[in-house]
Amino acid sequence: MEAAEQVNKLAQEAAEKLVQECNALAAENAALKKSEVEFNEYCRRECEDVGDTWVDDFTETPATDAFLAEVRAQGVEMFSEKFGGGTQLSDMVKEVAADFSAKLRKGAAQ
Repeated sequence: MEAAEQVNKLAQEAAEKLVQECNALAAENAALKKSEVEFNEYCRRECEDVGDTWVDDFTETPATDAFLAEVRAQGVEMFSEKFGGGTQLSDMVKEVAADFSAKLRKGAAQ
């Protein structure tokens, strides 16, 4: 039994490390996307100043978008869990939160 517990602990630690790495990658990608938008806005202004046009062309990052949507959805679910249960209000909050988290996930898939 002790060996199984050690293997389980190592697996959990590895999974936690992977999640941390994914979080770091998602944060970096979000920052890169933001800088791309800022650069795009700068180019648009410069082109307009000389009478030219600028076409928006953003890098698509579906994996990052899906990951961040999942993180947001989990945050909504964690919030709703704090309401406990058994009351009409807590049941309503949980229902709205479940609907909203599903919409977050679905939005990332589109």
